[in-house]
Amino acid sequence: MATHVNSIAIEHPVMGTEDSGLKDRGLWGTVILTFPAPQVDDSEVMFRLEEAAFVSMLPALRAKYDGRFVAVHNGVVVDSDVSRVELIRRFFNEFGDTHVYIGFVGPQEPVSYQISPFKL
Repeated sequence: MATHVNSIAIEHPVMGTEDSGLKDRGLWGTVILTFPAPQVDDSEVMFRLEEAAFVSMLPALRAKYDGRFVAVHNGVVVDSDVSRVELIRRFFNEFGDTHVYIGFVGPQEPVSYQISPFKL
């Protein structure tokens, strides 16, 4: 997961002062609050990017991969097979613990699967 830090500056009256003319007299201060950004699961983001790449390439993939499953990694097709199980096994053996989108190229609508790496 990526960790980022965000900051925000807030102007507010100096503690213990109750006067409405505080800013004019220099009794107004700025506090900078620093906090971590929301955590984003990078694997989910990468999966969605691979899925989007598959969907955008799908019309062109039909000529070469019709009736096959394809593995999309870093926005390109890196392998294909008629067996989803064999393709998944081969992909993780070759690429290790990383993101991938496995999609079927054919007349049916694509179905999304987010697969955790495993060892065979």
